Amino acid sequence: YNPYANTSFISFSNLKVSCLKPKRGVIKIKIFTKNGSNPRRRFLYSASTKSKLYYNLYYRNCILGDGSGYTCVITIPICKKSKRIVEFNIPIKIKVFPHQNVSAASDYKDSIVVILDE
Repeated sequence: YNPYANTSFISFSNLKVSCLKPKRGVIKIKIFTKNGSNPRRRFLYSASTKSKLYYNLYYRNCILGDGSGYTCVITIPICKKSKRIVEFNIPIKIKVFPHQNVSAASDYKDSIVVILDE
């Protein structure tokens, strides 16, 4: 992360969901983080410098959350009924916002909680 950059630092990852016994219906995926109770103000925290580095998680340009407060839930339709495992790879965009005056450290962390509802 470069605090002097004029653009956000953007990275991508995949959330992999495996269903052992898929059945007809949908799965709703809700995303929460440990740091910050507001999904629109997520941050990585450095224990050594006591600094916060603000970021967010997106799916299709919508902030991931529980569906409230302008956040979205990922919905996966399950249309199969088989004995084999069905897997989904869901692209997640991570954006760290520019111009954050943070101390240099290598211990910025947050915990992500993923809840699956049928």
